Amino acid sequence: MILIFQCSIVSAQKTDSLKWWNPAENSFSAIEGQAWTNEAHETYGRLPLRAEKIVRKQVWDLSRNSTGLVIRFKTKAQQITVAYKVKEGLAMPHFSATGVSGVDMYSVNKNGGWNWVPGKYSFTYVGTNKNTITYQYNIIGDNGIYKNGREYRLYLPIYNTVEWLKIGVPENTTLNPMPARIDKPIAIYGTSITQGACVSRPGMAWTSIVGRKLNQPVINLGFSGNGTLDEEIIELMTEIDAKVYVLDCLANLMDRTKFPLEEVKRRLIESVNMIHAKRPMVPIILPAFGAFNEHRLDKDRGTAIDEINETLKQAYTILKASGIVNVYILPAGEMQMGMDDTVDGNHATDLGMINYATAFEKIFRTVLEEPSGNITTTMPCTQYREDAIYNWEERHTELVKMNASNPPKTVLLGSSDVHYWGGQPTSVISRGSDSWNQFIEPLGVRNFGFAGDRIENILWRVEHGELDGYKADKVILMVGGYNLPINNDDEVLKGIKSLIQTIFIKQPQTSILLVGLLPQRSQENRISNLNKKITEIANNYKIQYADPGKLLLNKNEKIDETLFIDGIYPDTEGYSLLAKFLKAELH
Repeated sequence: MILIFQCSIVSAQKTDSLKWWNPAENSFSAIEGQAWTNEAHETYGRLPLRAEKIVRKQVWDLSRNSTGLVIRFKTKAQQITVAYKVKEGLAMPHFSATGVSGVDMYSVNKNGGWNWVPGKYSFTYVGTNKNTITYQYNIIGDNGIYKNGREYRLYLPIYNTVEWLKIGVPENTTLNPMPARIDKPIAIYGTSITQGACVSRPGMAWTSIVGRKLNQPVINLGFSGNGTLDEEIIELMTEIDAKVYVLDCLANLMDRTKFPLEEVKRRLIESVNMIHAKRPMVPIILPAFGAFNEHRLDKDRGTAIDEINETLKQAYTILKASGIVNVYILPAGEMQMGMDDTVDGNHATDLGMINYATAFEKIFRTVLEEPSGNITTTMPCTQYREDAIYNWEERHTELVKMNASNPPKTVLLGSSDVHYWGGQPTSVISRGSDSWNQFIEPLGVRNFGFAGDRIENILWRVEHGELDGYKADKVILMVGGYNLPINNDDEVLKGIKSLIQTIFIKQPQTSILLVGLLPQRSQENRISNLNKKITEIANNYKIQYADPGKLLLNKNEKIDETLFIDGIYPDTEGYSLLAKFLKAELH
């Protein structure tokens, strides 16, 4: 008899009516969270195969757990089935089967927000299909909004090794794999808490939460009970071209017999020095051990944690005195771990993981100078509102690669009106290519316009590589028009300020040309008043301002309908006027 553990009843959809995709057989890397994709590795492992001969056996075995790995794909299917098999036990006494061995699915909506997708699951404990697991997801209510399908992200098991995995959708639908992103990842070396103990499901690990909050790839090198700042792991970490490094290992260095405080200090200092020697410009974060709080009665444990956190401060002081500037401490108090935040006094509950993630997001944004405000125009995010016309992420990736191989002299940041003008990267729609080629292209301007972008989407692009690795002479901003239907004037203005500040962080040497909002039908008075305030912003930041939109108005201060295709976007003649104006301004 086969015993099935099933807290949610799986629907009766027959698996033989599905068509299946195996990520392991994909033509490109579709598994995100692996740092060594260009060399031999286990399909769902976290270290390269050569590491088996380098690291301790316990570390190698744990590296085969798939924590932190994410599979991305798009589909319009309303039913998605995930079937897979794992190698170890499905659950632990303090750690549920859905946390140890389950998968977890999220979706990115068209405005860059997140939706969780609840799934019905079955776990087979014994018999010929032992350790085989199935999740079924039903998506209802999209009503054709997503022409090319929603984007989904599937988080893989935290504390188990995946033998095989496949994703099925109905025969009459398609599934389109998405490649692992090229963004520099956050690389985290840590303990069982980093690995994900003891969440209810994989998406609730603090590393997963932070990955969503920053929309950033994460390399999870958490090894339960074995995050001890081993030299071999640190050496491997230096091979990762990371955006930031985290060494969160104090919880596994508490045994004073094995790790006297002086040894802990030595390992901290040597680990930072090794990374800094190879990656001198990359920030390194050293978190304190934050699992203890004053309301617990095991005071001896609290004293031991205080001692190791004090040792961390001593190591930090020595490192700073040696001239390493970009090393940072995350204090235990920032994690705000309360009585209810752990399962057993050490391992975090979902609530504890949220507190961890909040603290790490804060220090990441501070260290990386990527702030997020409290209104939509200052909260960086992606989008795919125009997905039926172009692929937003692919254009971003193309632009980052193009900038690396051929850096632009001048950057023109904008939304649909810029995207559909002309230039490189090319677009399927080009309403002003002749004027672009004649007046704009010779000035070395590259088109950083993305159709459908609001200020917050441009802010995300600036923070995620589009202004990295080169020095632009000038950045032109034509932004804000796409925000008008949903944001008030104050929100638009705050968004523009935030964008200017971020551009100067990324390109401190550049000069900025801030272009006023172009007029739109029935919005002429509002835009005129907004542009007066945008002029003040330019004056306050001591940057150049221009208002070419006046050329698109008639004598009654309304838009000249002969210069627009729809009352919002210029036609060929409208673009010609804008191109001549910008050429004069740039000269």
